[in-house]
Amino acid sequence: MGKGNALSSTTNLTGAIREAACRPALLSYVRERRCVLFVGAGLSRAAGYPGWRELMETVVQKTIEAAATGSEGSELTALLTTGKYAELADQCREILGRSRFAALLRAELAKPVSPPEVTHLPIVQTPYAAIVTTNFDTLLEDAYALWSNEGVPKCPTGAQLGRHGTLLLDNAFFILKAHGTIHDAASLVFTSEDYRAIIHANPAFQSMMAAILLSHAVIFIGYSLNDVNFRLLLENQLSVFGTQAPPRYALMEGVGPLESQILRRTAGIEVISYPRGEHGNVAAFLSALASATHVKSACYAPHATVIRKRTPLPALRLAIRPREAMLDVEWFETTTDDLEGVRVSLDRRVMGSTTSLPWAEMFKAASGPTISSSPAIIHKIGSLIERPFQGLGIPLAVDGDPRLVMLDIPHELAAIPWEWMQVHGRPLCMQAPLCRTVPGFNDASRGRPFFHSPLRVLLIGDALAESRQTRHPLPGTRDEAREIGQLFSAASKSHRVTLLLGRQASYKRVLDEMRDGYDIVHLAGVAYVEDGESVVPLHDGYVRASELAALLIRNPPGLLYVDEDWSGFVPVFGNERPLSQDGSDAFGDFYHRMQQRRPGLERVVARAGVGTFIGCMAPSRENVAREIAVAFYSHLLAGRPVAQSLFLARASQPIRDDGTALFFAMAGYPDICITDAETTIPKHSPRAGRTARRRR
Repeated sequence: MGKGNALSSTTNLTGAIREAACRPALLSYVRERRCVLFVGAGLSRAAGYPGWRELMETVVQKTIEAAATGSEGSELTALLTTGKYAELADQCREILGRSRFAALLRAELAKPVSPPEVTHLPIVQTPYAAIVTTNFDTLLEDAYALWSNEGVPKCPTGAQLGRHGTLLLDNAFFILKAHGTIHDAASLVFTSEDYRAIIHANPAFQSMMAAILLSHAVIFIGYSLNDVNFRLLLENQLSVFGTQAPPRYALMEGVGPLESQILRRTAGIEVISYPRGEHGNVAAFLSALASATHVKSACYAPHATVIRKRTPLPALRLAIRPREAMLDVEWFETTTDDLEGVRVSLDRRVMGSTTSLPWAEMFKAASGPTISSSPAIIHKIGSLIERPFQGLGIPLAVDGDPRLVMLDIPHELAAIPWEWMQVHGRPLCMQAPLCRTVPGFNDASRGRPFFHSPLRVLLIGDALAESRQTRHPLPGTRDEAREIGQLFSAASKSHRVTLLLGRQASYKRVLDEMRDGYDIVHLAGVAYVEDGESVVPLHDGYVRASELAALLIRNPPGLLYVDEDWSGFVPVFGNERPLSQDGSDAFGDFYHRMQQRRPGLERVVARAGVGTFIGCMAPSRENVAREIAVAFYSHLLAGRPVAQSLFLARASQPIRDDGTALFFAMAGYPDICITDAETTIPKHSPRAGRTARRRR
């Protein structure tokens, strides 16, 4: 059903549902983004996914066929008739084992199903403060990928909320996968054991739910009175608030007057009932609400089109985890649309263990408070990084076209310049496109901003040239910003390029622009680390890393490129104590210190929801950094994915007496493109530039 049909169906609403969808109080809450939508299994069943009973019938059947004894099979069948689905799931998982049980659920719930336009398009069009869903499928995420103009929102699971403590404070839309996602078996809340854990062992989840229920009006859609998830939510809010709570609305099938009165009196929930079987009323209710509250984004031109393109690239996923004096390693071949390896079978995964990195030797090789740009020292450190992996046979470099390497590394190892790892005598980043995952944030929990055509581009360069506080002119960074702006203008006169140079890059102007929403933000100049936190100086002030996240979080750019020294992925060498050999917990203490490090912007921009971040890990040469940045955007405007563009830009720079080409690293989405088709652009002609290092 098309958009027009969905919205026009409001004319068929019953009087009660029309009144409920358009009552002034509810519309006010929604328009002011003070209403949260709770989505239950009913909306997924309409798309073809099984409900609780249908799913458990399949699970029981598969369990009996695969592993259950005769007596166990009879007991499982008996439990099924009683409707004790959570307890039944618990027993099936015990019989099958966690891995086989998760694979069975994925087979049923990870099927490629398109979100129903009649219900999910109106949801995307409505300005809810957030959506909370107890469904495992990705219909809501897929709906935003299809129809949102801004992008796919953050979608953390209930298990991940400990790393998303500012979700409500950020005041940015998100989807909370309260009971997990089918793509992460560890996040699922499905069995009675899981329910006990989320109630008693997940204080972050309980705190978030309490905060949502206390501070927002709520609409329940897709739940029934005997739905275990609905009962859990009711018990949660009753135990916290009783009946003195913000407005609660529940659109339900076939609820009689007596049941409605009980829910209103005992739970403060106003039931909006529709006749049994007439589920078209759900779509009509959602469409009426969307029609009355939909507001177009003011950030982009009215004629702008959304670029949703991602180009799935072949990739090697390499995960490295420390374990005391050892490293556990896993790798598998995949594509960038399945970096979690959901579709990768166990027989295609390779695992191994090796010794820890030679920390003492790496610190000694660095030999100073900052990283030297000497290629010889970089080669030495890269060889030491590569040493533990020599006997594992990891196919990092392949013949033919370079294949993306996706590095999955935790906080403890994030301060290692993995880009320098030597493979056959050359740095890995010079042989293959390389991208890091963001420690602590998977792609779903970060969200993915979309690009738009025409593009909105913010370029900031040489901010300290005329500063009265810290005058530090860097004309090469001014040239860099100008040349990049010329590239975008030459590619299309419609692109909206904002160029801030020197005194134009004032604190107020930069903050105002960053809040406004850009597809691409590029900063060129100087940065430094103060009190363990990266700082970006401006003409008359500075922006700390933590402040930058708050600026970007409402309208995060799809690409943030900070061509400033120490702006990201800052190595540990020089400002950490070498690994102590005293005591059995030496590695634990050292890794704890590594986790606490905060230099670089990669963590905060990930929390802000930036799609892809590129930063510079050490003092670079101004002219080389400029050439890399301009070449990068040339490739990007030619239609190449972001990881390939950085690889080609880096590879164009010879490494003789300087290591600047090795100082840039990337985290986030490696396969995003900023054009829908290849674009003809003028060739970049290198210009002479300063060779001085950029220092504060």
